[in-house]
Amino acid sequence: MTNHDKASDWLVMAHTALSRSLRSFSEGDLADAVRHAQESQERAAKAVLQALGKEPRKTHRPMQDLREGLLASPGELERLGLTGEPAVLLLRASASAPLLEGQGTAPRYGWDLPDRIVRPEEIYDDAIAGRILRAFADTMQALVAFLRAAGLPVRQETLDALDARLGEYAARLGADEG
Repeated sequence: MTNHDKASDWLVMAHTALSRSLRSFSEGDLADAVRHAQESQERAAKAVLQALGKEPRKTHRPMQDLREGLLASPGELERLGLTGEPAVLLLRASASAPLLEGQGTAPRYGWDLPDRIVRPEEIYDDAIAGRILRAFADTMQALVAFLRAAGLPVRQETLDALDARLGEYAARLGADEG
């Protein structure tokens, strides 16, 4: 199996988690929507790392690996031929990703306080979840656009499906703002 096959597999898993996030959001389960968005973003970032020939670590913060391994080293970007639009798209994804990465285990386990556990559904109201999920959608759109602009050989039908689902996601988030 090539890096590009594995990258496409990561993208399929990102699409699955994105679909689950959209379903949870539509059902009003905001904590679950955030949790699945977090999984989708992690998997999409791992797809990018894999497509670039870098084996993703077992981490919940692969965007941090992209920031530290690529974006902090302009020489590495140039070595990989990632200048111009692809570099800008990675920077855009990197700028919006930390909001979701920073949620850690809260979407799944809540916050463990000395006297009680704050359940995930108590943490994520419409405003907080909306802000996090909009940042997630921006990160994902930038990652998909990066994969297209960089011309990395991943399955185009997978990118197209991810792009279409992201369009649905963004439309749903926008509809809930009004």
